[in-house]
Amino acid sequence: MLLILIVFLLLSYSFFYGMEVAYISSNRLRLELESSSERWTDRSLKYLFEHQPQLLASLYLWARVSFVFLILALFSYFSQFVASAEWCLLFWVVPLTLVLLFLSVNLALSLVSACNPTSTFRFFSLFLTLLVFLSYPFVSLLFSLARMFKINMDEFSPFNINVVSNDKDGADDFVAEGNESADDVDDEVRMFQNALDFSNVTLTNCIVPRTEIVAIDVNSPVEKLTELFVTLHYSRILVYKDNIDNILGYVHSSDLFDRPLAIKDMLNPLPVVPETMSANRMLRIFLQQHKGMALVVDEFGGTAGIVTLEDIMEEIFGEIEDEHDDDGDGLVAKNLGNGEYVLSGRLEVEAVNERYGLHLPLSNEYITLAGLILYKNCMLPQPKERVTIDNYEFSIVRVVSTRIELVRLTVKS
Repeated sequence: MLLILIVFLLLSYSFFYGMEVAYISSNRLRLELESSSERWTDRSLKYLFEHQPQLLASLYLWARVSFVFLILALFSYFSQFVASAEWCLLFWVVPLTLVLLFLSVNLALSLVSACNPTSTFRFFSLFLTLLVFLSYPFVSLLFSLARMFKINMDEFSPFNINVVSNDKDGADDFVAEGNESADDVDDEVRMFQNALDFSNVTLTNCIVPRTEIVAIDVNSPVEKLTELFVTLHYSRILVYKDNIDNILGYVHSSDLFDRPLAIKDMLNPLPVVPETMSANRMLRIFLQQHKGMALVVDEFGGTAGIVTLEDIMEEIFGEIEDEHDDDGDGLVAKNLGNGEYVLSGRLEVEAVNERYGLHLPLSNEYITLAGLILYKNCMLPQPKERVTIDNYEFSIVRVVSTRIELVRLTVKS
């Protein structure tokens, strides 16, 4: 009977110690998020998070109670074979207790390491909630004595931790765990990762480059502006004076209903921001000024591109279709065979090289295929015009205003 009691107490100590380790090692951010549902297990998690000092104190208390009773049980068992209680305590109980505790601690650590600590803690959450309830009188007395003697229980506890890690590293662990085990929440995990990385995103990562900007000269007739709106189905078009580096503002399609005599009568101001500005600061400017588009300039004050509210939100939520995106399922990229390709002008040169094993020239002066063609050709090509760059020939398929939308690429032998 004593042997059964000794084994039970040893397993109890291992369990309580293992739960302490599982609590510390678990992804508490994931558990906190899961506790928002109405299932019994999740309700238990919510209760444990709201009473974390009581939980830690209960685990600590019952682990030590198991330890004390284990020593008493071992002493009672070995006293049957040794006449002197002192010799029994010295040569049998103390060494064996240390060995058993060492084995039980390693057993607890091995079990927690082999299993997922988060899942383990979640599995036993109902039992731990019951344990906290049963331990409430003893734990309350312990905390009362601590307050009486002005003892900081956080410092007393060997596990001085918080329920949820509020730093970015803890959140990154949550995302990594989600990427490994939650196929059904891939979109949510990806969105959460984007939100974590959002503070490091600059406007350079999300602007529409200058080579793809649709704009009109301020001295152009209103009829030409109307034709642009009808052809492109855009809601806003930029207005410049003399060249694209001198942007005056933008015109909204609804302004045409006032039947203006000149484009300058419809101009709306446009925020001007540097391309090094962070995306989260740009988002705050959009919200504060109630704007949806801004002009992005480079270090020399020239036009680098434009950024819209949709572009900023795409950095968090993924692709959002707007008037600056291509129609259909996305950008066109088709391999016709025999070294011929049909490609969208907005495809990045580096991405095309990696995808098809090409060696199109790279430069800091451009990013997309359209930018490459404009940089090498020095002027906007017309449909059916051919542009040769090294061993590659571009046949222009479609051009909209100042934007090269579709090209046919042929690799020369």
